[in-house]
Amino acid sequence: MLCLITITQAQNAPPRRDPRVSAELRRMVAAYKKLGAFSVSSQDVKKIDVYQLRRRNSLGRFGLPGRVALRIEELNSQNVKQSVSIVRLMDGKNFIESQNGGPAQQQTLPAASVKGSDSRLQRFFAPSLGLESLASILESGALPLQESEPNTVTPRFQILPGGESLIEAHAQTWRSSGDLAASVFRFHIGKNGFLKRLEYSIGQAPGRLTGTAILSTPTPINAQTAFRWQEFAPRPK
Repeated sequence: MLCLITITQAQNAPPRRDPRVSAELRRMVAAYKKLGAFSVSSQDVKKIDVYQLRRRNSLGRFGLPGRVALRIEELNSQNVKQSVSIVRLMDGKNFIESQNGGPAQQQTLPAASVKGSDSRLQRFFAPSLGLESLASILESGALPLQESEPNTVTPRFQILPGGESLIEAHAQTWRSSGDLAASVFRFHIGKNGFLKRLEYSIGQAPGRLTGTAILSTPTPINAQTAFRWQEFAPRPK
């Protein structure tokens, strides 16, 4: 997952940060907050070189703290749905989850969970590259990259045609194999302030790891009914 990848750079004088990056992230957060409760989808693809590792459709719902929902559909290389692998929901009182079509498991949430301190909420959208990254930006107001020390990542800002923008960060990323690899992370933001696409590339071929998430335009939802399990994950007829 893109979120919370630890990155570092060669030791040198800390580069100056572009204030437009923070301003653009604030604009993004404000655009989503204005919607209130909303629904958004993401199509996520992960590859090693040209070989597809995973393709997913993710549907997320965002509401008040402690009220979120996620449904993951596994796709084949032709974008045909194969299965629903994960359905999970937090309604402010309960955490409910079903995996691979199995029965729903329900747990009562401690009061602290609603305030965001529960690990189930912090990692709720982890199965989706696009939705986890969006959730992290909305929560922190910063890019979903964990810096190994201050000033290690300095994103670049670019205005694109049509009023869209691009935030790009180059860094060195610790891979699971324990070595450092050159990495690029790109966040495409629409004229309306919504996150449209994100991409990352880690390392070089052979063995280059890439990920892409294409997000839909969010739509407002009824917060009174959107976080009911029966409405979000109805029983098969």
